[in-house]
Amino acid sequence: MSSEIKIEFQDYLLPHEQIKWTGRPGQGFRLRMMDWFFIPFSALWLGGVLYWEYLALSAGEGLGYVVFGAVFFSIGFVIMVGRFFIDANARKNQTYAVTNRRVIIREKASINSFDLSQLPNLFLNSSGSIDFIFKKLFDISPHNMRDSFGIWAPSLMMNSFEFLDEPQKIYQLILVAIDERQRNPSL
Repeated sequence: MSSEIKIEFQDYLLPHEQIKWTGRPGQGFRLRMMDWFFIPFSALWLGGVLYWEYLALSAGEGLGYVVFGAVFFSIGFVIMVGRFFIDANARKNQTYAVTNRRVIIREKASINSFDLSQLPNLFLNSSGSIDFIFKKLFDISPHNMRDSFGIWAPSLMMNSFEFLDEPQKIYQLILVAIDERQRNPSL
């Protein structure tokens, strides 16, 4: 447990809440299982857009066709390359904590916390992530646009501990904390 990270969470603790563990996600460029789909999909997307641009330019079509293609090229570029930088940047700014009452995900000034007594689904993935599933994956309401990009850069959703060094150990720690919280709700 890093004392530097522990200090970051002190202002967000409830009365009588104690930190059991703190950490941060793995840093840098990381691949996920979904990338086996998204990388080929985005390559096909970009290939189609480049072909569109080639046809528009070689046929002497107006600027509107070229700009239309450029918009789709930009989207394809973000899907293929940009999302890795967005995801890595989000993880760079995240820290995690498990307390006797909650699991907490902090990114700069944003806090997302889940009460241990109300965790509906807790999953330990082979990628070294622990997911807390609360939200619909495709909620595209205007107030939730950041989370909606989560399919492309999951770290933005702030609903999982990702790329942990010892995921099994932290998973067990959370299960024990949940059990203690259920046995003694006044904690």
